[in-house]
Amino acid sequence: MGGTPPRLQSTTDLWAVLFAFSTFAGLAFCAPLAGKFAEGEEGNRLLALLVVGGFFGALATAIAVSSLSEMVRRGAWVPPGTARHTVLVAIMLVAPIMAAVVALMLSGLWVLRLLRL
Repeated sequence: MGGTPPRLQSTTDLWAVLFAFSTFAGLAFCAPLAGKFAEGEEGNRLLALLVVGGFFGALATAIAVSSLSEMVRRGAWVPPGTARHTVLVAIMLVAPIMAAVVALMLSGLWVLRLLRL
């Protein structure tokens, strides 16, 4: 891929990438929840959630680890404990963002169905 490596990005860009990929992962995780499955195929929905959510959640976490590691190397502000537990801090940043996106999307879909749009 022809993207800019983290060492050449500004701190603001590193935070933006972290939040953008976490948001995209939340949107991807929400897709199987919003779709319709045939009666009796709820197991397929669970499998889709695990595969899609696992893949995009792991990707967003890996990108967050990369961004946080670069910010630690530069001495920029990061949440306390990031230098010692980068992966755990990345998970604690990615998971709530994904959960908030899923909650907003599902509540929006609920309102649309309520209004029959």
